[in-house]
Amino acid sequence: MRDHLHPRPAPARRPASAVICRIVAAAGTALVVLAATAPATAAYLAPAVPAGAGTAGGLAPAGTAVAGRPVLLINGDRLVIRRTPGGRRAVTLLPAPGPQSIISLSSGRVFEDIPSDALPYLGRGLDPSLFDLAALRLAEAGGRLPVRVSFAGRRPALPGVTITRAGRGTAEGYLTSSSALAFGVALARQFRADHAGASYGRDGLFARDVHITLGGAARRAGPVSGRPDFPMHTLTVTGSDLKGKPDHGDLVIVINADNPATFGDGNENVNFFFRGSARYSVPAGHYWAVGDFLNFAGNSAAERLVVLPQFTVGQRTRVHLSERAASSQITTVTARPAVTQLTGFTVVRGAQHGPPLSLGFFDIGLSEWVSPTTTKPTVGTLRSFTSAQLTSPAQAAGTRYAYNLNFQGPEGVIPPQHYVVSQASLATVSERVFQDVPSAGGWDTVGGFPAQLQGGLFGLILPLRLPARQIQYMSGSPAIIWESSYFESLRFFTGGQNDSFRTLLAGQQLSQDWNRYPLHPQPDVSLLPGRAGRQFPAFASAARSGNMLTLSFTPFSDSEPGHTGAGFFGGHGLAVSGRYVIHQNGVRIARGNPVNGIPAVRLSRQPMPPMRDDLLALFDRAELSKYLTESELPAAAEETS
Repeated sequence: MRDHLHPRPAPARRPASAVICRIVAAAGTALVVLAATAPATAAYLAPAVPAGAGTAGGLAPAGTAVAGRPVLLINGDRLVIRRTPGGRRAVTLLPAPGPQSIISLSSGRVFEDIPSDALPYLGRGLDPSLFDLAALRLAEAGGRLPVRVSFAGRRPALPGVTITRAGRGTAEGYLTSSSALAFGVALARQFRADHAGASYGRDGLFARDVHITLGGAARRAGPVSGRPDFPMHTLTVTGSDLKGKPDHGDLVIVINADNPATFGDGNENVNFFFRGSARYSVPAGHYWAVGDFLNFAGNSAAERLVVLPQFTVGQRTRVHLSERAASSQITTVTARPAVTQLTGFTVVRGAQHGPPLSLGFFDIGLSEWVSPTTTKPTVGTLRSFTSAQLTSPAQAAGTRYAYNLNFQGPEGVIPPQHYVVSQASLATVSERVFQDVPSAGGWDTVGGFPAQLQGGLFGLILPLRLPARQIQYMSGSPAIIWESSYFESLRFFTGGQNDSFRTLLAGQQLSQDWNRYPLHPQPDVSLLPGRAGRQFPAFASAARSGNMLTLSFTPFSDSEPGHTGAGFFGGHGLAVSGRYVIHQNGVRIARGNPVNGIPAVRLSRQPMPPMRDDLLALFDRAELSKYLTESELPAAAEETS
């Protein structure tokens, strides 16, 4: 039996450039009219946030899966961030050219996604604010990422950085999406040189005390360590490479297992081996560590992750990490030929106190190796997750296809990383993307188990020539939550549609249409069944709490249940305008520009009288007729009553 996600066929047409939306909220006490004008590629609408709602990281409310404005990193990577069920986050990456390794760290409301070649420079030339996703979203404007540079002596010439103002020892400037790529190339070159010599932050780009931080008013102060005046002890972590010799230049991350806030502010946790050892000054307690070993051989590269699940720090403690222990390569065997695009390995470590800490390693163009373990930690919890994304070979005939795979390790231990995937264990989603005007677009799919949501989800944005047909094979399980989206343009990140999070079962055969006409406003809905639906409820598109009205809806959506349009973001250089007006009892109580969301509106306590003709007249039939058919106009008037 074939399940169809689309309810009814409709002719494909080019997206409309304007939309009118009518909403009656909470027993019909308010009338809302929203109009939006945008380029032909449409745009993004940021949803409203109810009073008191948590908005960690500057993201959308819990329960929505709304694409946001892409965030530019200093190395040229671009991240698109959106909210996952339960108020966490999903990050998808459009990477800069070449092999790429990203480390994702989250604990509580702290989220950082840092390229591996930038990580050793935190506090040694690069400020952590450059990877604070919430601050980056606020700082970037007009396609420019503002930076501030401090230095000693002569002003440095930094690749990709345009200086706008300079003084003695300081300068201000910016990078663009194209110039940041130049800085990223220079940073990668610097990393390889410093990796060989274990000389991070002392020469090259960062000679003469060069330090780069996020510029602009959105710059945040660095995180404050939660460590009071504990007695400190020396921890020495020794490391050996694949030849068994003392390691020189690879990274080590140490985290407290009793309470992550007890030790580390992001900078203190990360160190590197110098002549075989790395030293820390830490409070006594239980810890865990990860050795991040990178190897370069010509155009190939490999990342080997060695996890030491638990150890105890006393007066003077020594522990050892051997690169040879990372003996299990992440590999997948699929029924159809496929090329690996992304692999990911995530450890979610629960502590005795404080929130769980998630540490993820995601590789593009690198082989990824992991150390299996057999002994469970006695303090806190440990879960590991492996993900992989593969696509059909470039020369493959017929409809293109992709595999989105997710695996959960046993509680407390890390298993070997070779996975054989049977076709029967997968759900199959056949997709059609409608578009009259061809473009170079892209798509992404993210997914994971509920425990993975502690640290958010990570995925890759892959190119897609539009219009398109595609088949996605997904790990089928009621315990895995999946979400997909696509962009009409990767140059501007404009247009497209986003799906709601859903579960897919092994053996399911689904079909799904994207961007099929007519386009219209779509409410947020929950497609998660049973326990998952109760655990991760959808955010109401129109809700009243007391006398506060909040609105969250998206124009330019298609007719697939769960799809929402990209909303009110036009991309760099594309102007987007919009307007909304809210009337109660025939009196206008709010209006404005919905591009940055509709703020919560306070309603009058007076009950609404019977609908009158003059209230219906708020809808100008001539204006509505531009967007609605004649048969729809009476329905619109009936809906408002």
